Amino acid sequence: MKYLSEGIVDKKINKIFVNIRTIRIYFNDWYKQMTQTIKKSTSYHAQALSRGLEILSYLSASSTGHESLNMLHETTALPKSTLIRLLTVLEKNHYVRRVNKENNYRLGSAVVDLAMSYHKRLSIKEISNPYLSSLSREFGHTAELGVLELDTVTLLNTHESNRKLRFHSKEGSNWPWHCTGLGKILLAGLDDSKAIKLLKNSSPFEKRTPLTLTAPEEIMADIARSKVRGYAISCEEHDEGVCAIAAPIRHDDTNMTWNAAVSITGPVGELVHETKDRIIKALKETSSAMSRDAELKNALQMMQ
Repeated sequence: MKYLSEGIVDKKINKIFVNIRTIRIYFNDWYKQMTQTIKKSTSYHAQALSRGLEILSYLSASSTGHESLNMLHETTALPKSTLIRLLTVLEKNHYVRRVNKENNYRLGSAVVDLAMSYHKRLSIKEISNPYLSSLSREFGHTAELGVLELDTVTLLNTHESNRKLRFHSKEGSNWPWHCTGLGKILLAGLDDSKAIKLLKNSSPFEKRTPLTLTAPEEIMADIARSKVRGYAISCEEHDEGVCAIAAPIRHDDTNMTWNAAVSITGPVGELVHETKDRIIKALKETSSAMSRDAELKNALQMMQ
């Protein structure tokens, strides 16, 4: 058997370590290059997606419904070569469509499909549930969301508390305008002339309790007060022993028009003094939050 001297063994071991270090250096270089390549690729695709969405947003806001390649170039500041590549991909997937040979583009059918799918899944009840359940849970009373339809108030969603003594309201039911908190605040969202006309055309009104207002002038005066203070109250006008407070869901925080409102309904003896003030404050905060909820506003607009 042939034995290697210690010197030869040391040389071979050193050579192995040198090779390992060389492999490690090559691997580190390769890893850095691959990481940079992935980052560049990810950045490129993210940028391309962002630019494509920018084109779609601009086309959706076009006053003519379509825009030329030159106008897209001026507006987006993207090179025409980049625009053409993006438009080609969008056109292939039906997100844009070329209108004519003059290189005019408009939104395509895929955008319509997305919008229809979005609205189909947009549930007013699902979106409004957190708001109503929060109010109902905080005060132990029934919370409602309603809109004005023809000559009635239609309840779109309701949340009742778990307590035994509670006001029962059903989703989809209809309430009169003149003697409910929702009805009064919803009428306050109309132009005064339109509200007066609706009241006069609907007269005479049913006097459901001794406190029910039935004269159009009296109801209109109450509606005017509701508009100024930002909420409406109906205490024992619809049902004896029951009080309701309602606040508007405005088109925006500065707008004095609205077509939906939120309310709390409960025993008249429990909606007084400090509790009443707390409910009014909470209703205003909740209705303001609902007014800023883009999904809820879109869903409500789809009903009109």
